[in-house]
Amino acid sequence: MRHGSWLLVLSCCFHFGCGEDTPRNEEVIDAQVLAVCDTYCQTLQACGEASNSCQADCLELEATQFYRPGCLECVGQASCDSLDSCSCVRTIALDLVGAVVGPGKSDGTGWDSGEVPEEAWSALAQATTGDPAEIVSRVLQAVSSSTIGALSKPDVKGTANVNIDGWYDPGNELTLDAIEDNFQPVWTSGNAYINLSLKTSLRLRVTLVDEDVLNHDPIGTVELTAQDIRAALAAGTTHSIFVGDQTPNRNRPQILIITISVREQR
Repeated sequence: MRHGSWLLVLSCCFHFGCGEDTPRNEEVIDAQVLAVCDTYCQTLQACGEASNSCQADCLELEATQFYRPGCLECVGQASCDSLDSCSCVRTIALDLVGAVVGPGKSDGTGWDSGEVPEEAWSALAQATTGDPAEIVSRVLQAVSSSTIGALSKPDVKGTANVNIDGWYDPGNELTLDAIEDNFQPVWTSGNAYINLSLKTSLRLRVTLVDEDVLNHDPIGTVELTAQDIRAALAAGTTHSIFVGDQTPNRNRPQILIITISVREQR
């Protein structure tokens, strides 16, 4: 892949935002990083590969860590013929490990029958407020409590897909096997992607249903961003993301958490 294509990705990241990260001012950028970016951009310019915003793109690349370590130095020392050997885009493998599902449907009824007690919804409401860093652990505690744990549970199945370059290719869709009677389904097969490029455009979409004999009840559809995926890579272990705020009925959240595992491929 020529460098112009991933420079465009980085330029979009810099100008339109990359999530929780903020572009850092040049005055507080380490002098060594500035020197590396200068050499990097001079090499690309000499080879006719530099964009007009090369310096800003380079600094944002360094700040957001979407690049492969050492790629800037590689480009700065490369000849024009060897630029392509300095692959800056990380290649990852991603496993959809599991999900956490709410106690009932958006209309307040249980997955099999009856009404979900108001105290169950109240317990979730309390779990999803307060410090965002603690929401995942509080939701897991609420779902495991006797208030929710005693309720009828869904038979969770669904699909997953990845948006790599701005669209969801049907050919990339995975089918997630049904996990019976469970608020916290875990998948161990048919749930993995390999050789994904960790770009700012990368997304993971998950759609879940409650499998019934005749008609499947929709549970919901949620999407993880490149920042979510990058955070999982940085965690180095399974990583859970709260997605309950993507539910249309925020008072009756249905998909609460998605858990993924991401590792870099060499």
